[in-house]
Amino acid sequence: MLYYAVSVYYHLKHILKSSNQLLSALSAAFFILCVDFCRCRILSCYQ
Repeated sequence: MLYYAVSVYYHLKHILKSSNQLLSALSAAFFILCVDFCRCRILSCYQ
């Protein structure tokens, strides 16, 4: 889980450095999906 969070963090840093808007949009969408997936995993663990 920690490794996953770190990889998402570096991915986000890469998005911020990128000047390509299309790549940034795709990366942002991927990031949102990852956060949503992570949130679902956490919620299912606590149920």
